[in-house]
Amino acid sequence: MNKAEKKIFEIRLCATKDYAAAETLTGNIFGPGRFAKTAYRLREQTETGTETVFGAYCPETEKLVGSAQLTPVTVKTPLNAKTSVFLLGPVAVIQEFQNIAVGSGLIRKALRYVTEGENPLPVLLVGDAAYYQRFGFRPYDPDGMILPGPADPGRVLIFS
Repeated sequence: MNKAEKKIFEIRLCATKDYAAAETLTGNIFGPGRFAKTAYRLREQTETGTETVFGAYCPETEKLVGSAQLTPVTVKTPLNAKTSVFLLGPVAVIQEFQNIAVGSGLIRKALRYVTEGENPLPVLLVGDAAYYQRFGFRPYDPDGMILPGPADPGRVLIFS
């Protein structure tokens, strides 16, 4: 596959049958250490099957080359109030398809899904502020919520 062919990809909702492939792809990229991260621990507090997974597919082969997950979660505030948000991530793209806007496309698709939905919620993520600000994410004070583990305050971001 030459470089021009690699730029062709299609982003759509993953069929349930592709969820395992998306999880395998994520595992291959982020490894087993991902389960110890605060975002994963927050996601674990939700019911399985509530997530929405977007996939980037190579149209010629239908191979899943990237994925992004949105999970509805509830975060608690220090005053024990609860706030519903979507948690974005992980966003994973196989190496051969990196740096050709697959990840950006997945993020934009997920944000459109949220903003155009019937009940748009803020989108929370833990990630690189310099990268995610181009999509409209801004820093969010993690002291305003109780997370199930440590998080670098500069990496807790919100889109609303």
